[in-house]
Amino acid sequence: MKTNILAFVASSLFFLASCASSYNFVSQPPGATAFLKQGNEKKYLGETPLEFSKSQLPTSDPFVISIEKDGYMPREISILPTNQSQTNVRVSLVANVAGTGDVGLARLRGALALVLDAQEKAAKRNFIGALATLSELEKSEPRLPEIFVIRGSIYVLLKQPADARAQWTKALELDPTLEAIKVRLAQLQTGAPTPAK
Repeated sequence: MKTNILAFVASSLFFLASCASSYNFVSQPPGATAFLKQGNEKKYLGETPLEFSKSQLPTSDPFVISIEKDGYMPREISILPTNQSQTNVRVSLVANVAGTGDVGLARLRGALALVLDAQEKAAKRNFIGALATLSELEKSEPRLPEIFVIRGSIYVLLKQPADARAQWTKALELDPTLEAIKVRLAQLQTGAPTPAK
């Protein structure tokens, strides 16, 4: 969960050792705008999902693709061209709970403080306090998946599987890349032991 929060602080840079006869760019959520970044300039490529042939993008030097969508943190992907036949680039965008500027940074710090407070209360088995903190945070940051991840874990500890399932389902709607939550949700649905962490 802390790793997900850190994604709000800085944009991610991934190095993909691939190039191809074609590049396929897919984003979650779809409909993001893709740009080729060259220095301080950006060249519009299109809306995701989209496909580009090798000849339409740089073929010898690394290049950067920026994926952007309103309400989400932009992501930059650095691609090192090689001679592979096809490259699939999948990017999950994180909801921008912080906004921009000093006000946004203050919001981010406040959200992070409340997430950590809720985790600490839950670890001390103060579930009522943790749930109250999460409800407070949800009022200002309703698209923050960590709220629903933590709340679902608390409901597992309280032996309320239906409530846990609902919370984890909501977390996955907001961030489909939460692989650990997918596993825990599947375990919950099959009745297998589910760790609350």
